[in-house]
Amino acid sequence: MKVIKTYKYQLRPSQEKEVKFYQILGVCRLIYNLCLEYKIMLHRENGQNIRKTQLQKEVSQLAKCFDWMKAVHSQLRQNAIHRLLTAYDNFFKVGAGFPKFAKRGLYNSFTYPQGIKICNNYIYFPKVGWIKFYPNQKLPTDAVIKTTTIIKEADAWHVSITFETADQIQYPFDKNQAVGYDIGVKYYYVSSDGEFIDNPNFLQQFTRKIKKLNRKLARQKKGSNRRRKTKISLQKIYLKLKRKRKDFINKLTFNIVKNNSIIVVEDLQLKNMTKKPKPKLAEDGKTYLLNKAKAKSGLNRVLLDLGASKFYKQLAYKAKWYGRELIKIDPKYTSQECSNCHHISKNNRKSQSKFECESCGHTANADYDAAQVILGRGLSFYRQREVLACA
Repeated sequence: MKVIKTYKYQLRPSQEKEVKFYQILGVCRLIYNLCLEYKIMLHRENGQNIRKTQLQKEVSQLAKCFDWMKAVHSQLRQNAIHRLLTAYDNFFKVGAGFPKFAKRGLYNSFTYPQGIKICNNYIYFPKVGWIKFYPNQKLPTDAVIKTTTIIKEADAWHVSITFETADQIQYPFDKNQAVGYDIGVKYYYVSSDGEFIDNPNFLQQFTRKIKKLNRKLARQKKGSNRRRKTKISLQKIYLKLKRKRKDFINKLTFNIVKNNSIIVVEDLQLKNMTKKPKPKLAEDGKTYLLNKAKAKSGLNRVLLDLGASKFYKQLAYKAKWYGRELIKIDPKYTSQECSNCHHISKNNRKSQSKFECESCGHTANADYDAAQVILGRGLSFYRQREVLACA
Protein backbone atom coordinates (compact mmCIF):
# COMPACT_ATOMS: atom_id res chain seq x y z
CA MET A 1 0.00 0.00 0.00
CA LYS A 2 1.32 3.44 -0.96
CA VAL A 3 1.29 6.07 1.79
CA ILE A 4 2.19 9.76 2.01
CA LYS A 5 4.71 10.64 4.74
CA THR A 6 6.55 13.77 5.83
CA TYR A 7 10.02 13.90 7.37
CA LYS A 8 11.46 17.06 8.87
CA TYR A 9 15.20 17.80 9.00
CA GLN A 10 17.33 20.64 10.33
CA LEU A 11 19.29 22.54 7.69
CA ARG A 12 22.76 24.00 8.11
CA PRO A 13 23.01 26.74 5.46
CA SER A 14 26.07 28.95 5.04
CA GLN A 15 25.71 32.68 5.63
CA GLU A 16 25.43 33.25 1.87
CA LYS A 17 22.66 30.63 1.47
CA GLU A 18 20.82 32.00 4.52
CA VAL A 19 20.74 35.45 2.89
CA LYS A 20 19.19 33.82 -0.21
CA PHE A 21 16.53 32.19 1.97
CA TYR A 22 15.60 35.55 3.47
CA GLN A 23 15.44 37.09 -0.02
CA ILE A 24 13.11 34.31 -1.20
CA LEU A 25 10.86 34.80 1.85
CA GLY A 26 10.71 38.53 1.15
CA VAL A 27 9.81 38.09 -2.53
CA CYS A 28 7.16 35.41 -1.80
CA ARG A 29 5.61 37.61 0.90
CA LEU A 30 5.57 40.58 -1.49
CA ILE A 31 3.84 38.51 -4.22
CA TYR A 32 1.29 37.21 -1.71
CA ASN A 33 0.44 40.73 -0.52
CA LEU A 34 0.37 42.26 -4.03
CA CYS A 35 -1.98 39.55 -5.31
CA LEU A 36 -4.23 39.91 -2.26
CA GLU A 37 -4.42 43.68 -2.72
CA TYR A 38 -5.08 43.24 -6.47
CA LYS A 39 -7.93 40.76 -5.86
CA ILE A 40 -9.54 43.03 -3.23
CA MET A 41 -9.28 46.06 -5.56
CA LEU A 42 -10.82 44.22 -8.54
CA HIS A 43 -13.71 42.98 -6.40
CA ARG A 44 -14.43 46.41 -4.88
CA GLU A 45 -14.24 48.39 -8.13
CA ASN A 46 -15.67 45.97 -10.72
CA GLY A 47 -16.99 42.98 -8.76
CA GLN A 48 -14.57 40.80 -10.74
CA ASN A 49 -12.60 37.74 -9.73
CA ILE A 50 -9.19 37.01 -11.26
CA ARG A 51 -8.19 33.40 -11.96
CA LYS A 52 -4.99 31.66 -10.94
CA THR A 53 -3.58 31.44 -14.50
CA GLN A 54 -4.05 35.19 -15.05
CA LEU A 55 -2.37 36.00 -11.73
CA GLN A 56 0.59 33.79 -12.66
CA LYS A 57 0.94 35.54 -16.04
CA GLU A 58 0.94 38.99 -14.46
CA VAL A 59 3.48 37.98 -11.80
CA SER A 60 5.71 36.51 -14.54
CA GLN A 61 5.53 39.82 -16.45
CA LEU A 62 6.37 41.70 -13.26
CA ALA A 63 9.38 39.43 -12.58
CA LYS A 64 10.85 40.34 -15.99
CA CYS A 65 11.06 43.98 -14.89
CA PHE A 66 12.97 43.29 -11.63
CA ASP A 67 16.12 41.17 -11.42
CA TRP A 68 15.72 40.61 -7.66
CA MET A 69 12.30 39.04 -8.30
CA LYS A 70 13.53 37.04 -11.30
CA ALA A 71 16.32 35.59 -9.10
CA VAL A 72 13.63 33.64 -7.21
CA HIS A 73 12.60 30.37 -8.87
CA SER A 74 9.30 30.55 -10.78
CA GLN A 75 7.90 27.58 -8.79
CA LEU A 76 8.24 29.59 -5.57
CA ARG A 77 6.52 32.61 -7.07
CA GLN A 78 3.65 30.41 -8.26
CA ASN A 79 3.45 28.70 -4.87
CA ALA A 80 2.92 32.08 -3.16
CA ILE A 81 -0.11 32.60 -5.44
CA HIS A 82 -1.35 29.07 -4.72
CA ARG A 83 -1.04 29.78 -1.00
CA LEU A 84 -3.20 32.89 -1.31
CA LEU A 85 -5.88 31.12 -3.35
CA THR A 86 -5.95 28.28 -0.82
CA ALA A 87 -6.63 30.86 1.89
CA TYR A 88 -9.50 32.22 -0.25
CA ASP A 89 -10.94 28.71 -0.69
CA ASN A 90 -10.78 28.15 3.07
CA PHE A 91 -12.67 31.41 3.59
CA PHE A 92 -15.49 30.59 1.15
CA LYS A 93 -15.75 26.80 1.57
CA VAL A 94 -14.52 25.93 5.07
CA GLY A 95 -15.52 29.09 6.93
CA ALA A 96 -12.04 30.29 7.88
CA GLY A 97 -11.23 34.00 8.28
CA PHE A 98 -10.69 36.29 5.30
CA PRO A 99 -7.04 36.25 4.08
CA LYS A 100 -4.85 38.84 5.81
CA PHE A 101 -1.77 40.61 4.55
CA ALA A 102 1.36 38.63 5.45
CA LYS A 103 3.46 40.39 8.07
CA ARG A 104 7.21 40.24 8.21
CA GLY A 105 8.30 37.45 10.55
CA LEU A 106 4.99 35.57 10.28
CA TYR A 107 5.41 34.51 6.64
CA ASN A 108 8.19 32.02 7.39
CA SER A 109 8.06 29.26 4.75
CA PHE A 110 8.15 28.57 1.01
CA THR A 111 7.56 25.38 -0.98
CA TYR A 112 9.25 23.70 -3.96
CA PRO A 113 6.81 21.43 -5.86
CA GLN A 114 9.71 19.68 -7.67
CA GLY A 115 13.39 19.88 -8.64
CA ILE A 116 14.82 18.68 -5.31
CA LYS A 117 17.82 16.32 -5.20
CA ILE A 118 19.30 14.49 -2.20
CA CYS A 119 22.82 13.06 -1.98
CA ASN A 120 23.99 11.62 1.34
CA ASN A 121 23.50 14.46 3.86
CA TYR A 122 23.20 17.24 1.26
CA ILE A 123 20.06 18.53 -0.40
CA TYR A 124 19.84 20.62 -3.59
CA PHE A 125 17.40 23.50 -4.05
CA PRO A 126 16.98 25.14 -7.50
CA LYS A 127 18.66 28.58 -7.76
CA VAL A 128 20.07 28.13 -4.23
CA GLY A 129 22.42 25.14 -4.43
CA TRP A 130 23.51 22.29 -2.19
CA ILE A 131 22.94 22.65 1.57
CA LYS A 132 23.95 20.32 4.38
CA PHE A 133 21.21 18.84 6.58
CA TYR A 134 20.95 16.42 9.51
CA PRO A 135 19.40 13.13 8.28
CA ASN A 136 17.94 11.85 11.58
CA GLN A 137 15.57 9.66 9.51
CA LYS A 138 16.53 8.06 6.22
CA LEU A 139 14.13 8.34 3.31
CA PRO A 140 12.90 4.96 2.01
CA THR A 141 14.71 3.73 -1.11
CA ASP A 142 11.49 3.85 -3.18
CA ALA A 143 10.47 7.32 -1.92
CA VAL A 144 9.04 9.68 -4.55
CA ILE A 145 9.40 13.28 -3.35
CA LYS A 146 6.18 15.28 -3.77
CA THR A 147 6.86 18.66 -2.16
CA THR A 148 9.67 20.24 -0.15
CA THR A 149 9.06 23.12 2.25
CA ILE A 150 11.76 25.26 3.86
CA ILE A 151 10.69 26.69 7.23
CA LYS A 152 12.34 29.39 9.34
CA GLU A 153 11.83 28.64 13.02
CA ALA A 154 13.09 30.50 16.07
CA ASP A 155 16.20 28.35 16.49
CA ALA A 156 17.10 27.21 12.95
CA TRP A 157 16.08 26.57 9.35
CA HIS A 158 14.27 23.30 8.68
CA VAL A 159 13.22 21.38 5.60
CA SER A 160 9.99 19.35 5.50
CA ILE A 161 9.95 16.67 2.78
CA THR A 162 6.63 15.08 1.77
CA PHE A 163 7.02 11.85 -0.19
CA GLU A 164 5.13 8.78 -1.36
CA THR A 165 6.35 5.31 -0.45
CA ALA A 166 5.16 1.71 -0.52
CA ASP A 167 7.65 0.65 2.16
CA GLN A 168 5.16 0.18 5.00
CA ILE A 169 4.88 -2.44 7.77
CA GLN A 170 1.49 -4.17 8.10
CA TYR A 171 0.82 -5.66 11.54
CA PRO A 172 -1.36 -8.82 11.81
CA PHE A 173 -5.01 -8.04 12.54
CA ASP A 174 -6.58 -9.74 15.58
CA LYS A 175 -10.23 -9.02 16.50
CA ASN A 176 -9.51 -9.83 20.14
CA GLN A 177 -7.06 -6.93 20.37
CA ALA A 178 -9.68 -4.24 20.96
CA VAL A 179 -9.45 -1.28 23.31
CA GLY A 180 -11.43 1.86 24.15
CA TYR A 181 -9.95 5.19 25.24
CA ASP A 182 -11.47 7.97 27.32
CA ILE A 183 -9.67 11.32 26.95
CA GLY A 184 -9.74 13.32 30.16
CA VAL A 185 -8.24 16.20 32.14
CA LYS A 186 -6.63 14.58 35.18
CA TYR A 187 -5.41 11.68 33.04
CA TYR A 188 -4.42 12.14 29.42
CA TYR A 189 -6.40 8.99 28.73
CA VAL A 190 -7.74 5.95 30.53
CA SER A 191 -8.02 2.72 28.51
CA SER A 192 -10.48 -0.14 28.88
CA ASP A 193 -7.44 -2.33 29.68
CA GLY A 194 -6.89 -0.33 32.87
CA GLU A 195 -4.02 1.84 31.61
CA PHE A 196 -3.92 5.30 33.22
CA ILE A 197 -1.68 7.85 31.46
CA ASP A 198 -1.09 10.98 33.53
CA ASN A 199 -1.64 14.37 31.94
CA PRO A 200 1.88 15.76 31.31
CA ASN A 201 0.65 19.40 31.64
CA PHE A 202 3.23 20.72 29.17
CA LEU A 203 2.09 24.33 29.43
CA GLN A 204 2.41 24.28 33.21
CA GLN A 205 6.10 23.32 32.86
CA PHE A 206 6.82 26.57 30.99
CA THR A 207 4.23 28.95 32.51
CA ARG A 208 6.67 30.68 34.85
CA LYS A 209 9.20 31.42 32.09
CA ILE A 210 6.51 32.55 29.65
CA LYS A 211 5.00 35.00 32.19
CA LYS A 212 8.43 36.38 33.05
CA LEU A 213 9.37 36.99 29.40
CA ASN A 214 5.94 38.49 28.60
CA ARG A 215 6.37 41.01 31.44
CA LYS A 216 9.85 41.84 30.18
CA LEU A 217 8.56 42.22 26.61
CA ALA A 218 5.78 44.59 27.72
CA ARG A 219 8.31 46.97 29.30
CA GLN A 220 10.68 47.12 26.34
CA LYS A 221 10.56 49.69 23.55
CA LYS A 222 9.05 48.50 20.27
CA GLY A 223 11.63 48.13 17.51
CA SER A 224 14.60 47.85 19.91
CA ASN A 225 17.20 45.08 19.73
CA ARG A 226 16.51 44.01 23.31
CA ARG A 227 12.82 43.55 22.55
CA ARG A 228 13.71 41.52 19.45
CA LYS A 229 15.99 39.24 21.51
CA THR A 230 13.30 38.76 24.18
CA LYS A 231 10.78 37.93 21.48
CA ILE A 232 13.11 35.26 20.04
CA SER A 233 13.60 33.77 23.54
CA LEU A 234 9.82 33.59 23.96
CA GLN A 235 9.44 31.96 20.55
CA LYS A 236 12.04 29.33 21.46
CA ILE A 237 10.11 28.42 24.63
CA TYR A 238 6.87 27.98 22.68
CA LEU A 239 8.76 25.94 20.08
CA LYS A 240 10.14 23.65 22.80
CA LEU A 241 6.65 23.28 24.27
CA LYS A 242 5.25 22.37 20.84
CA ARG A 243 7.99 19.80 20.18
CA LYS A 244 7.60 18.13 23.59
CA ARG A 245 3.86 17.77 23.05
CA LYS A 246 4.34 16.44 19.51
CA ASP A 247 6.96 13.89 20.63
CA PHE A 248 4.73 12.67 23.49
CA ILE A 249 1.70 12.23 21.18
CA ASN A 250 3.80 10.53 18.48
CA LYS A 251 5.12 7.89 20.87
CA LEU A 252 1.73 7.40 22.51
CA THR A 253 -0.20 6.90 19.25
CA PHE A 254 2.44 4.56 17.81
CA ASN A 255 2.26 2.27 20.86
CA ILE A 256 -1.56 2.25 20.70
CA VAL A 257 -1.63 1.33 17.00
CA LYS A 258 1.15 -1.24 17.36
CA ASN A 259 -0.51 -3.17 20.22
CA ASN A 260 -4.21 -2.99 19.26
CA SER A 261 -6.15 -3.99 16.15
CA ILE A 262 -9.46 -2.28 16.97
CA ILE A 263 -9.22 1.18 18.55
CA VAL A 264 -12.36 2.94 19.80
CA VAL A 265 -12.50 6.62 20.74
CA GLU A 266 -15.18 9.27 21.21
CA ASP A 267 -16.04 11.52 18.28
CA LEU A 268 -15.46 14.71 20.26
CA GLN A 269 -16.26 18.14 18.80
CA LEU A 270 -13.21 19.83 20.27
CA LYS A 271 -13.91 23.18 18.63
CA ASN A 272 -17.31 23.38 20.38
CA MET A 273 -15.88 22.12 23.68
CA THR A 274 -13.34 24.96 23.87
CA LYS A 275 -15.69 27.84 23.02
CA LYS A 276 -15.99 30.79 25.39
CA PRO A 277 -19.25 30.93 27.38
CA LYS A 278 -21.74 33.54 26.17
CA PRO A 279 -22.39 36.54 28.47
CA LYS A 280 -25.60 36.37 30.52
CA LEU A 281 -27.80 39.44 30.85
CA ALA A 282 -30.03 40.03 33.84
CA GLU A 283 -33.75 40.73 33.48
CA ASP A 284 -33.13 44.49 33.42
CA GLY A 285 -31.07 44.05 30.25
CA LYS A 286 -28.23 46.20 31.60
CA THR A 287 -26.22 44.19 34.12
CA TYR A 288 -24.37 40.95 33.41
CA LEU A 289 -24.64 37.81 35.53
CA LEU A 290 -21.81 35.42 36.43
CA ASN A 291 -21.30 32.87 33.62
CA LYS A 292 -18.25 31.02 35.05
CA ALA A 293 -16.05 32.38 32.23
CA LYS A 294 -12.89 32.23 34.37
CA ALA A 295 -13.37 28.56 35.24
CA LYS A 296 -14.22 27.75 31.61
CA SER A 297 -11.09 29.52 30.34
CA GLY A 298 -8.99 27.38 32.70
CA LEU A 299 -10.66 24.22 31.42
CA ASN A 300 -10.19 25.36 27.81
CA ARG A 301 -6.49 25.93 28.48
CA VAL A 302 -6.08 22.38 29.79
CA LEU A 303 -8.05 20.87 26.89
CA LEU A 304 -5.99 22.76 24.30
CA ASP A 305 -2.76 21.80 26.08
CA LEU A 306 -3.69 18.13 25.69
CA GLY A 307 -3.40 18.42 21.90
CA ALA A 308 -6.39 16.07 21.58
CA SER A 309 -7.02 17.11 17.98
CA LYS A 310 -3.46 16.15 17.01
CA PHE A 311 -3.86 12.91 18.99
CA TYR A 312 -6.96 11.93 16.97
CA LYS A 313 -5.36 12.89 13.64
CA GLN A 314 -2.26 10.82 14.33
CA LEU A 315 -4.36 7.85 15.43
CA ALA A 316 -6.36 8.09 12.18
CA TYR A 317 -3.48 8.08 9.73
CA LYS A 318 -1.34 5.59 11.69
CA ALA A 319 -4.26 3.17 11.92
CA LYS A 320 -4.58 3.41 8.13
CA TRP A 321 -0.85 2.86 7.62
CA TYR A 322 -0.60 -0.23 9.82
CA GLY A 323 -3.90 -1.89 8.85
CA ARG A 324 -5.79 -1.11 12.07
CA GLU A 325 -9.48 -0.28 12.60
CA LEU A 326 -10.26 3.10 14.20
CA ILE A 327 -13.88 3.54 15.31
CA LYS A 328 -15.34 6.83 16.53
CA ILE A 329 -18.52 6.60 18.56
CA ASP A 330 -21.07 9.15 19.76
CA PRO A 331 -19.81 10.56 23.10
CA LYS A 332 -23.34 11.15 24.39
CA TYR A 333 -23.81 9.81 27.97
CA THR A 334 -20.57 7.75 27.95
CA SER A 335 -19.66 9.24 31.34
CA GLN A 336 -23.15 8.54 32.78
CA GLU A 337 -23.69 4.98 31.50
CA CYS A 338 -22.91 1.95 33.63
CA SER A 339 -20.62 -0.52 31.85
CA ASN A 340 -22.17 -3.40 33.82
CA CYS A 341 -25.95 -2.92 33.39
CA HIS A 342 -25.95 0.00 30.87
CA HIS A 343 -28.21 2.12 33.08
CA ILE A 344 -27.85 5.82 32.20
CA SER A 345 -28.21 8.52 34.83
CA LYS A 346 -26.33 11.71 35.69
CA ASN A 347 -26.43 10.57 39.35
CA ASN A 348 -24.21 7.57 38.50
CA ARG A 349 -21.14 9.78 38.41
CA LYS A 350 -20.63 10.87 41.99
CA SER A 351 -17.46 12.92 41.36
CA GLN A 352 -14.66 13.44 38.87
CA SER A 353 -13.17 10.03 39.71
CA LYS A 354 -15.94 8.04 41.44
CA PHE A 355 -18.63 6.10 39.56
CA GLU A 356 -21.42 4.23 41.38
CA CYS A 357 -24.43 2.88 39.48
CA GLU A 358 -27.71 3.67 41.23
CA SER A 359 -29.33 0.65 39.55
CA CYS A 360 -26.93 -2.28 40.08
CA GLY A 361 -24.45 -0.78 42.56
CA HIS A 362 -21.44 -1.25 40.25
CA THR A 363 -18.49 0.91 41.39
CA ALA A 364 -15.37 1.87 39.46
CA ASN A 365 -13.15 4.75 38.50
CA ALA A 366 -15.37 7.08 36.44
CA ASP A 367 -12.90 7.39 33.53
CA TYR A 368 -12.26 3.64 33.47
CA ASP A 369 -16.02 2.93 33.38
CA ALA A 370 -16.38 5.42 30.50
CA ALA A 371 -13.58 3.62 28.60
CA GLN A 372 -15.43 0.32 29.06
CA VAL A 373 -18.64 1.89 27.70
CA ILE A 374 -16.73 3.34 24.73
CA LEU A 375 -15.25 -0.08 23.94
CA GLY A 376 -18.66 -1.79 24.19
CA ARG A 377 -20.29 0.68 21.80
CA GLY A 378 -17.39 0.41 19.37
CA LEU A 379 -17.47 -3.41 19.29
CA SER A 380 -21.25 -3.35 18.82
CA PHE A 381 -20.83 -1.04 15.82
CA TYR A 382 -18.04 -3.25 14.41
CA ARG A 383 -20.16 -6.45 14.67
CA GLN A 384 -23.18 -4.77 13.05
CA ARG A 385 -21.04 -3.66 10.16
CA GLU A 386 -19.65 -7.18 9.73
CA VAL A 387 -23.18 -8.63 9.65
CA LEU A 388 -24.25 -6.10 6.99
CA ALA A 389 -21.14 -6.82 4.94
CA CYS A 390 -21.89 -10.58 4.96
CA ALA A 391 -25.60 -10.12 4.13
